[in-house]
Amino acid sequence: MHTVARRRHRHLHEEPMVPCIFPSSSLNTTLLTHNAVTFLPRPGSSEAPQADDPVASAVAALDASIAAWLRPQQTACKERGFRFVVREGGFGSTLNSLVKELLWALLHGRPPLGEALSERSGSRRAQHRLRLAEPAPLELFRNATTCANASLECFLQPLTNCSAESRTSQRGMAHGGRWLEVVSHEEVLAMAPPGTEPLRADIAAAGRFALVSLLLASLLRPSGSVAARLRAVRSSLGWPEAEPRAARGGRGAPPPLLIGVHLRAGDACDAEALARHNRTCEPLSAFAAAVQAVVSAYGGKRRVRRKWQTLRRRGGGAGVRQIEQLISGGSVDGHEDATSVMVDLLLLASCDVLIGKFSSNIDRLAYSLMAVRRGREHRREQAEGVAAEAEAASQRASPPLCLPPYVSLDHPWCADWGVRLPIRTLSPLPYAAALPTVPTLREEEGSPPRVVGGFEC
Repeated sequence: MHTVARRRHRHLHEEPMVPCIFPSSSLNTTLLTHNAVTFLPRPGSSEAPQADDPVASAVAALDASIAAWLRPQQTACKERGFRFVVREGGFGSTLNSLVKELLWALLHGRPPLGEALSERSGSRRAQHRLRLAEPAPLELFRNATTCANASLECFLQPLTNCSAESRTSQRGMAHGGRWLEVVSHEEVLAMAPPGTEPLRADIAAAGRFALVSLLLASLLRPSGSVAARLRAVRSSLGWPEAEPRAARGGRGAPPPLLIGVHLRAGDACDAEALARHNRTCEPLSAFAAAVQAVVSAYGGKRRVRRKWQTLRRRGGGAGVRQIEQLISGGSVDGHEDATSVMVDLLLLASCDVLIGKFSSNIDRLAYSLMAVRRGREHRREQAEGVAAEAEAASQRASPPLCLPPYVSLDHPWCADWGVRLPIRTLSPLPYAAALPTVPTLREEEGSPPRVVGGFEC
């Protein structure tokens, strides 16, 4: 896998700002991300919605609800602790598989403690029956020498403030081992108990993209060891560090433009994976048109100055085995692979624009993290606004999420892990009348519509 970022210097009043579009009553972010494979809004179109906008308010309220849920009283950890079933495959797929478990726990007010040991036998109905489950170590991504914990906390910060004893040793309620295979996102929402109407209303107004992205941002906070690896990689690449707004004198020169490009290879391109995900695998040259479109839209007059590349090898060719088979067989160190996935994912999420394929778990994860990062950065900058902006800022409120530009070379974004998406064709959608996009990467006149779907998200 390649993670490529292209850097361009920009100067005050000379280069266009990379927009990030906030959810609002006039922009349905879920409709957009589920239907658009190209989103390149014009520079200067990222104005925050009005403070009383119901959609923006719902996103902010949902963010606050998630934060409160993950900071429970210790008695709640002991009495209502929940353990989630982890479906280990590729590490990106493993992380995405947790979203519906976390959504269920949020709706039911149960603090997530960690992984569960759960039987995979029984009927479909039996998978919904809660049972007390013991903590379960990871199987594919464990390395007792590197991290004796053998849990997701080897790679991620603890999800909650529950005690270490509760997280590592306490039994908790859990679903059956095949629960994820028999439930859809809509069914999880329908299971919400009485008394959760305000939360469900916020979820409905915010939309699936905001809900899933905020849950993932709470989950995918790197552990100390992953954060240290990320710092080392950024340093070795000469990655530009963001300069605080105050240090730039309020309106100083923005940081360089970063375009993250994710190239799938290896086990993602064997015959079984290509058919299961309705994808194709192309060389880096196939991404050139998308890169040029982004540079034309946001790069200004200066040429590309630098390219970084990181490569995580899993083998190649039509006969390469799936990553879980390579790890199980000892050909790949699962702990090292998961750490590398986290670093690649966080590097992509640090960029301004994403180019990839949303058939990839990594790309969908990275875009969600990028959206939350950009939204929260805007919120912080709004709070640090200079005096001249104080009155205008008081009239607007930024939700903790916005849509950065992206190009997906195959499918739109999706989030219903394990559910097969129907095959359909894309057609233009009026995302927002006041939000024209850059007229690039459109289908040529007379070309057939793009066929998407037909794979398990």
